[in-house]
Amino acid sequence: MNPCAVTLTAAKREATVTTKGPKGGTFTVIDTGCKTRLIATIKRVGNTYHISAGAHGKGECVATFVDFSHAKKRLGAAKVIIVNEVDKVH
Repeated sequence: MNPCAVTLTAAKREATVTTKGPKGGTFTVIDTGCKTRLIATIKRVGNTYHISAGAHGKGECVATFVDFSHAKKRLGAAKVIIVNEVDKVH
């Protein structure tokens, strides 16, 4: 599995990631420091996730999107590397 990369810049402070899995699956995002380190925020709307540059500014983090069945069985996962190149928000 190759991770995807999302780069946030001053001209593009937001990106959208759309998840797709077997019918009935539910995605969960495991955020390994994006929000707590203020690098980026990830908000879910249906099967679309909006990634926005965080207030800290430049940095990199990884978010893992995990698909679970109704029976809570792990169906698959994908990693998204988020690179924030935006200077610190004042």
